[in-house]
Amino acid sequence: MQNTRLLAEEAHNGLIRFFMTNDVFHFMYEAYLEVRETSQTRCPRLLAEEAHKGSLASS
Repeated sequence: MQNTRLLAEEAHNGLIRFFMTNDVFHFMYEAYLEVRETSQTRCPRLLAEEAHKGSLASS
């Protein structure tokens, strides 16, 4: 019984790690798309911060 619970906890922790990594990927990809689609006169770091704020507002 103890082994089953341990396996379930490990699987849960693995899912959390996966989704955290996935969120970071989506944030970086959205920032990349914004940089690519806007004029190059704006600072990419500023665009990335705006994308991050937008993703926080939508969640």
